[in-house]
Amino acid sequence: MDDTTKTQKEVGQKYRDNLGYFKRPGFLHREKFYLCILAILLGVYCIRHIESTRSDKVYNPAPLSISHANLEGNCAACHTLASRNIFRSIEGISVDDLLGPNHGTGSVRAAFFSSSVSINHACQSCHTGMDLHQPTSQTVALKAFHSELHIVEANGCFNCHQEHLGRVDLKQPPGDSACAACHNDASQMASDVIRVALTGNTSNKAFDGITSDGIAHFIPPERKGPLPLFAAFERGHPPFEYEQPGLKNPEVLTFSHKQHLSLPGVKLNCADCHKPAADGIFYQRVTYQASCQRCHTLQFDPANPQLLIPHGSVARLGSFLHSLAYQYEALYQSMQAAQNRVASPDEQKAFAIQQLTALQQRAQVQSPEDLEREILFTADPYKDRPPTMVRPYFSGCAYCHQVTQPAGGGDAVVTPPVMAERWLAHGAFTHAKHVTMSCVQCHAAAESRQASDIMMPAQASCIACHRTGGTAPSNCLACHSFHSPQSVVKAVKAMWPLPQMQQTASCPAMGPLAGFLISEQHPKE
Repeated sequence: MDDTTKTQKEVGQKYRDNLGYFKRPGFLHREKFYLCILAILLGVYCIRHIESTRSDKVYNPAPLSISHANLEGNCAACHTLASRNIFRSIEGISVDDLLGPNHGTGSVRAAFFSSSVSINHACQSCHTGMDLHQPTSQTVALKAFHSELHIVEANGCFNCHQEHLGRVDLKQPPGDSACAACHNDASQMASDVIRVALTGNTSNKAFDGITSDGIAHFIPPERKGPLPLFAAFERGHPPFEYEQPGLKNPEVLTFSHKQHLSLPGVKLNCADCHKPAADGIFYQRVTYQASCQRCHTLQFDPANPQLLIPHGSVARLGSFLHSLAYQYEALYQSMQAAQNRVASPDEQKAFAIQQLTALQQRAQVQSPEDLEREILFTADPYKDRPPTMVRPYFSGCAYCHQVTQPAGGGDAVVTPPVMAERWLAHGAFTHAKHVTMSCVQCHAAAESRQASDIMMPAQASCIACHRTGGTAPSNCLACHSFHSPQSVVKAVKAMWPLPQMQQTASCPAMGPLAGFLISEQHPKE
């Protein structure tokens, strides 16, 4: 009778006189135990026997990537311990060697393949000059303006470029999780960054720094303390450096975008002054000659609009005004020549005296020195002078520029404008990929009244497009490159010698791929 059809009472009757049944071993119980012990011993014997033969045939790895396909079966090319007895090979290796000083409490298996004692050495033997993650070429170019430089070694190649996943393209960029593994881990960030002291800026104010290529960079105050942690661009990424509270553009030029975009009877737009460069990445430098002169012509004599005050040099201005009589004579001579007449010297001199006298009356000056002072320091003639017919017909240098007179005398000093052309020191940006957007979507020019306003877009505004499911990519490599360029690696190691990473003797035989791997191109910044 099937036990499942019995009642509990009937089943209990079966074991009434056999309450110690669970203490008796079942069928082949002891034999099973000895068989397990024998299986373990046989397994240990097989492992020791295979290791003693130093053969890699015991391993059954998945195929290598496209780039490393010709290394198929040559385990020792990357796994430097694979062809040795594994028990002897780990003797003398510390926990830090196995786990890596930057791997915290990660698994031994993961560290074994990515630490500085294994695969990373093999990678570096072929892929030379790729052993730094930071700094970038731009941060090295700006080293004169900072008090410290951050250097980060590119440890653990296998963390991003994982092998044995089949015939895949290993050069495909990894996902953001690979970046977040460090950038969202406080202990990892603290241990990875090597801080090198510099002799540059320690100011708490922003300024414009000009690099050797003549490019003006906006240099914000340096942020001290631990580096910010974040998981992705849309999840915790810190604001851009120029977004620090209360920060101002150090530009001293007097200029209002709002005023220029709302002139009565004149319709100006951004493209009238801001022209893209040939590559479309950045914009051309705004200059007086290209953008301002057509409206601000620097005419100072309404009777002779052909004469213009020279722009850009106080010395040239003084020379021009002291030779004003000659300028008028030359002007009269050219005017007469246009009418096919030849002006006599007496006519030229009489014209010059007449024009100089009229100019002195209008400007209320007695000498070229007085006129030079008026031109330099008159900010707005319609405000600085009473509304009479004798007011000057020109705005002075101080209308747009900061003009000061040295305490000890001498020529006045006009502070030259230095307009920042680069605002991001750690990420790449190109206008060419944003041509479908209007300028005011990112730059609040219509509300800017001063040149000291920072009209650069906030990081939060970028997330509107650069986010998961957005219209633009949001992955880290869209704006950042991981490896420092080879030129930067050489420069950094020359200036700040770092402990050299242990290298394998030489690159394994790479066949037809050797030239490709050793000469592969780094991302350009």
